[in-house]
Amino acid sequence: MKKLMVLLMAISLLALAVPALADCDVDFTVDVTKTVTVDKHVNVDKYFTFVVFSFIDPKAFAECDVFKCDLNEYNVVDSYFGTYTDNITFSFNDFTGIGQANQAAGYSNNQGNVVAAALVSTDKDVAAMTEVAVEQTSYFNTLYSELDYSFDTISNSFNNFTGIGQANQAAGSMNNQNNVVAISAGLTDSCPEGGVVAANDTYLTQKNSANWAFPSYALNVNTVTNSFNNFTGIGQVNQAAGSMNNQANIVSIAYTGPKP
Repeated sequence: MKKLMVLLMAISLLALAVPALADCDVDFTVDVTKTVTVDKHVNVDKYFTFVVFSFIDPKAFAECDVFKCDLNEYNVVDSYFGTYTDNITFSFNDFTGIGQANQAAGYSNNQGNVVAAALVSTDKDVAAMTEVAVEQTSYFNTLYSELDYSFDTISNSFNNFTGIGQANQAAGSMNNQNNVVAISAGLTDSCPEGGVVAANDTYLTQKNSANWAFPSYALNVNTVTNSFNNFTGIGQVNQAAGSMNNQANIVSIAYTGPKP
């Protein structure tokens, strides 16, 4: 812009110094560069505070604690032309209670099914506490594979049951899998004068870092077909046809109140 002003002033001075001519042709080129910068910052802070003061002297207490830690570290799997297959077919149907299954056709897998329950029944003040902590770590594992085929299949299974059905399948390698159910219940015949208290804490930590996989050719297939139908209760399943996965199903319940 300064160059343009200088050019216009020079032209004006020439016009004053030179006598007017009949014809005057003036040609010039102006290049202009314009830069616009816009910065926008938006900060939104929300704070919620809930404070509850209560005192209860329970005469009965139901407590359920589950702590599980799975570590998959510093493993090396070198597989060539492997076929790994997990199958659950026409199984765990029409049962009442707890049905659990783990299948690991691969290598270096951690699997677990957990059911924990605490129950107390009383006509007095009651408290129930459930605490679940699950940690899964996959760290510094190495996989070499060529022409590997991994298949997890659940078909026509876990149907029409009443209770808890849990399954883990790991046709791959170096997987962490967990099914967890934790229940604590304080049942009363009626509502006590002092009241009832239920507390529930659940923690899940999953770490998957510093792992290496070098597959040349791999086919990984997970299939759930015509399963977990028409059941009453809790149904949980994990499938890991691949490798170095962390999987978890957690149900944590604390209940106090009248008997069903």
